[in-house]
Amino acid sequence: MPSKNRISYENKMLHYNADLELVDILCTSINLGELKVENESALFSHIDPTKHPVLSKRSVCQENRRMAAYHLRQTVFGSYIKDMYEEFSRFLRNTIAEAVANLKINPDRLVGEHKVNLSAKEILSLRTITAINEKVVDILFQTLEAEQSTIKLIKKTCDKLGLDISDDLINNALPYLELRHKLVHTDGKLDAEFKRKYPHIRCTNRDYVDLRYVMIREARNHVNNLVFAMDDEALTKGFVNPHVS
Repeated sequence: MPSKNRISYENKMLHYNADLELVDILCTSINLGELKVENESALFSHIDPTKHPVLSKRSVCQENRRMAAYHLRQTVFGSYIKDMYEEFSRFLRNTIAEAVANLKINPDRLVGEHKVNLSAKEILSLRTITAINEKVVDILFQTLEAEQSTIKLIKKTCDKLGLDISDDLINNALPYLELRHKLVHTDGKLDAEFKRKYPHIRCTNRDYVDLRYVMIREARNHVNNLVFAMDDEALTKGFVNPHVS
């Protein structure tokens, strides 16, 4: 039985997965010419110039339909990678928080080389040990994220919880988690270092990541495998509890 943290991750991703499937169906229909008007009077069937002024002004041809579908696919697929990273990060943070709440983690191991300083005023204003624990976890996780290294975020989370996760699981998920930073900061343009490290990530002739449905499914599978392994380890070690519906 998985933890509530994994269940929450999976439930959030289900909605994003449905978006992927819908876009794939829509783009396939467009590429097959199934949404065009028979007399070629408009770019798409059901187009309304008052509601769709941009598409209405485009020349009516199959190439423009394909271009619109391609841009839609890249936009939604890019959002999926970014959302997946956010949900993965939230899963890590929630796993640490539950381990702290369950008093199952060694304080020295949790804090490690990181410093968490709370003034007497802050401690008194928080009032309860639960609120103090939450504040400590927030500060600690923000410190981990501030290092701006996905591999450090994963490995230090594993170290703090004493989770034994194989390097293969981490390395398989890492390219897709790091791709989020490229999408956010460079609009998906890949530098030479990223292409050298991850040659299997396809890019266009202008060095922008070429997001395809096959690649997105690979990303989902590899990140899911990492989440599931971390959750299993945390459950085995008693840091988190099985979810009871």
